[in-house]
Amino acid sequence: LVPLSHILQTGDQIEILTSKKQKPSEDWLKFVVSSKAKNAIKKATKDAYRKIAEEGKIILERKLKQLKANHTEENMWTLASFFKLDSPLDVYHLVARDKSKVLNLKNINLVNGNFSLEKAKLIKKTEVKEFKKLPKNAELLIMGEDANTMDYSFAKCCSPVPGDDVFGFISINDGIKVHRTNCPNAVNMMSKYSYRVVKTRWNNDESKSFLTGIKLEGLDNVGVVSQVSALITKNLEINMQSISFESKDGIYEGKIMLFVTNQAELNVLIDELKAIEGVVRVYRLEVNEADTI
Repeated sequence: LVPLSHILQTGDQIEILTSKKQKPSEDWLKFVVSSKAKNAIKKATKDAYRKIAEEGKIILERKLKQLKANHTEENMWTLASFFKLDSPLDVYHLVARDKSKVLNLKNINLVNGNFSLEKAKLIKKTEVKEFKKLPKNAELLIMGEDANTMDYSFAKCCSPVPGDDVFGFISINDGIKVHRTNCPNAVNMMSKYSYRVVKTRWNNDESKSFLTGIKLEGLDNVGVVSQVSALITKNLEINMQSISFESKDGIYEGKIMLFVTNQAELNVLIDELKAIEGVVRVYRLEVNEADTI
């Protein structure tokens, strides 16, 4: 995959992936060359913006009626100032994109159907929802003993989960670190410090959950993020710790930290995510990748 901004060279052979859900973006204006392309993008984005704004206008009119507020140009400019926007059209667009914004209208002083910002109440910042964190500890057998009686933790460089082949490494200050046997650091530890390596295996317990990460890449279709989130939390009932997506020129990259009970559950999740339209590649996060989320 390459972004739309990728410059083609003579002789390149390309395949263009299309989607009915893809819409032109103003960001495309940063790299398109021809005037025809620029004008087409500007028209499409402007038309799309106005269409969304029309939906917001209907929602706002209904709310104004409930508040017994006048739908006048003066009131619309007051709302634009309240939301720190440039015009009433931007207000309509904002309401359409985030319907909860109309609830903030009750914080504005209303006199004879007209809004006044003189006594407007401060709007509280939207609270960020925190995902429920599950216990990290699991039933491990280290040197044949119950790991719960030992000081151990899972190595961040490879984030092992049940089902992975693992080994324990006696660290100097942090007790025993549990690594995957295919961890990039494993060869060095086993060859240079074999006397500090201890035999470790899982004692299966489906009630425990482990933090791990996955990475997604694909086409930036509308609704991809919500589909991914719904699949993980609703369909598969897997708890997420954090999720982040970045989009550039029609290509997105997402990183998700989540809790799974074992490797099999993680593999099922990856297969399910690959089936979503617009998702091209899904794989488990490896060394240091999870630290960037």
